[in-house]
Amino acid sequence: MVTCDNSFILYVNGREVLRGDDWAKPQAVALHTLLKKGDNDFVIAATNAGNSPNPAALFFEARLVLQDGTEMTIASDESWQFSAKLPAGREGRLGAVGDPWQPVTIVPALNVWASAVESAAPQLLAQAVSGNIPMVRASLLKNDFLMKSLGRPMREQIVSMRPSELTTLEAIDLYNGKSLADAISRGGENLSSRTWEHPDDLIRYIYRFALSRDPLENELATVRDYFSTPATATEVADVLWAIMMTPDFMIVR
Repeated sequence: MVTCDNSFILYVNGREVLRGDDWAKPQAVALHTLLKKGDNDFVIAATNAGNSPNPAALFFEARLVLQDGTEMTIASDESWQFSAKLPAGREGRLGAVGDPWQPVTIVPALNVWASAVESAAPQLLAQAVSGNIPMVRASLLKNDFLMKSLGRPMREQIVSMRPSELTTLEAIDLYNGKSLADAISRGGENLSSRTWEHPDDLIRYIYRFALSRDPLENELATVRDYFSTPATATEVADVLWAIMMTPDFMIVR
């Protein structure tokens, strides 16, 4: 869960995963698909509004349940560091931080801040741990290029249906769109970081999850020859792309 007076962008392992500009409404995101084996980096680009000095603060808390059942809490405390220079993010990725990191300053919470966090924290943290983050209506999200090309109408337009035929522009965006590319990249990182007793187990998992069937012998052999030992995140992502482009996937999903 994270909130910031006034706005924030949350990066996990260098990728943007959440942003907000209403400090009175804390937000949460499920992290289980975003983390990797080993070290994980949490970076928050926080911005305070106003033309003169005024109260500002950032609150972050994550609750993790490890494979052995151990629970871990990560929170914005005195162990965190900050940089005064805002990194230049590009296409959802975190840029380099120019200034050196310095110890943060812990500030007493104003009553209005504490009230906003305490009222939302229990439900948001429970949803994030379970991965059951409720979907948000598209009309409440900022429109982007991919959503426009997929047929999202302007807010002032009233439509009762959208065309079911895939246009050339939609096909190009689905193949190259940032939102889809980021999701597949995270999938590659997540699957490659798991421990598999045999390399074929990973291949079978992908086919069962994506196509609801086991791979054919020639499919298994092709992917097996392509994968390294162990398979890298990029290789897994490439296979996910290939499967998503098949007619089987279009029909099943």
